[in-house]
Amino acid sequence: KLLPCGMLAEPGADVLRLGFSEAWRQVRDRVRSLQYPAACQRCRFRRLCHLCLAKCYCETLGYDRPPEYACRMTRALLRELNISGEKEIPL
Repeated sequence: KLLPCGMLAEPGADVLRLGFSEAWRQVRDRVRSLQYPAACQRCRFRRLCHLCLAKCYCETLGYDRPPEYACRMTRALLRELNISGEKEIPL
């Protein structure tokens, strides 16, 4: 089974039945349709966050809400870097 990530069991495709090219196309197309939680899409600190779709799913069993620990880690990183929410993130 071709998987997009070792942390995700789905979306996947049967390589032996479909062949590599078709399995890759199916997985790619299904992954492209996935979206980060709305809260993450709007978050001003998204560029510093280490969140990925696999972490969302593994921690919350869905893609509609972020795992709270990821938000806490990002806020801790910002504190360590002494970056306030008022400034543009220097990247």
